[in-house]
Amino acid sequence: MGRVRVRFAQSQSEHLHVGNARVALCNYIFAKKFDGDFVIRIEDTDQDRNVEEAIDELISDLRWFNIDWNEGPNIGGIYGPYRQSLRNKLYQEKLNELIDKGLVYPCYCTKDDLEQQRNLALSRGQVSRYDNRCRFLDEVQKLQYENEGRRPVWRFKVEPQHLTIYDLIRGEITFDTGLMGDFIIMKADQTPAPLFSVTVDDAVMKITHVIRTEDHLSNTPRHVLLFKALDYEIPQFAHMALLQGVDNEPLCRHDLRDYYSVEGLRKKGYLPEAVINYLVNIGISLEDGSEVMSFDELVARFDLGDMSKSAATFDVDKLNWYAGYYIRNAEPARIADLSMAYLKEKQMVEGNLTEDAFEYLIRVVDVIRHNVTCLSEIADYAAVFFQESVEMDSESTRMIRTEESKKILFALVELLEKMDEKLTHDDFHFIIKELYAKTALRGSQLYQPIRRVLTGKSHGPELDDIFVLLGKQRIIQRITTVMKKYEYIDNS
Repeated sequence: MGRVRVRFAQSQSEHLHVGNARVALCNYIFAKKFDGDFVIRIEDTDQDRNVEEAIDELISDLRWFNIDWNEGPNIGGIYGPYRQSLRNKLYQEKLNELIDKGLVYPCYCTKDDLEQQRNLALSRGQVSRYDNRCRFLDEVQKLQYENEGRRPVWRFKVEPQHLTIYDLIRGEITFDTGLMGDFIIMKADQTPAPLFSVTVDDAVMKITHVIRTEDHLSNTPRHVLLFKALDYEIPQFAHMALLQGVDNEPLCRHDLRDYYSVEGLRKKGYLPEAVINYLVNIGISLEDGSEVMSFDELVARFDLGDMSKSAATFDVDKLNWYAGYYIRNAEPARIADLSMAYLKEKQMVEGNLTEDAFEYLIRVVDVIRHNVTCLSEIADYAAVFFQESVEMDSESTRMIRTEESKKILFALVELLEKMDEKLTHDDFHFIIKELYAKTALRGSQLYQPIRRVLTGKSHGPELDDIFVLLGKQRIIQRITTVMKKYEYIDNS
């Protein structure tokens, strides 16, 4: 085997969802493992479905994953261009080569003709496929159709045989080509059918391994027939299991603007290394049970033979497990810097922070990152450290208005007034000990009223961290505001 060359082919009509991203990552890692080339190709021959900004979005999404490529539409390469819409001359040349070999023929069947053939086959309980009728047209019949204004497609002649391929994930697979029928390689508008353009491009671009999802498996024998007809070297194939949601439905039936799109994950503020680690590990069981790995470890341990043949599930809860791990173990300063955009959106911070203000933000992030899975969630937990007051839900309001809470809050203010402004963790534990002595309350009965009056939430960062970050005066101010609101003290 020569130099490994793999490709990621993306339609210009599609945005990058997590299933596509998984394919791109596995191809990229495979190339890295063998010190090979990773090629990006855009399949944009269907002009009616193309989305102009899709290429820029694709490049941006791949860059977010820290993926780089050796050849592609934005950097060129010796086998370019890398947009199929710019390669039509090549496809026409290869069609002419097949015409000269007598391996293709023009087909004049209309949509109605094909529908009738399909319905007839189904009514007889047969496999629905093209019946090859136009293969046997004489020149008179062809001319008659031409005079009627029919524009033909070109079909490849499929001879019955048992065709065996070896798949690097699924092993040996045998196809009965007699069930396929002659297939279209060039449309009536002179644009290539995808399986034809993909075959030609893979061959001309010297692709050695085609790593893609199992929905392309049924087309593999067609590709192989074309490779052979054009005297091309056949690459090795590997068909990965498709990703599906936890409801066992294909990703295409889910909202791809949310967790199932790379754009959605980016907007939510997932760390790219968490998404990479999760996507690459889906459907792979390692003997030592390893899950969290560096990128170099992922490359070193990647083996197509380890991948499951069964449909793989994209589980948001599992993604969040990875995401939480990476946020907890990242440098607090990095997380603080990345979270700035979300904090500014919620108007918690503005402009360029002073050194002291950024240092405070780092301390806040260091405390709350244990409660979040993505950067957008940081703003929800950070609010209590930047806002003057907090909003409490009905449950918190009910709890704060009890006699036990009133007793706790009065005692807490009394204790705080005797403390230094800059509270420490030791100060907090002293206060809790004293509150227990004064109220005889402990556990959630003691902690929950304090947490809710300071944060408005039933859970979140540790209370001792909240005390240290808020400081004496801000804590007293929040408690006093609540006391006045519920008339525990005089509002005057």
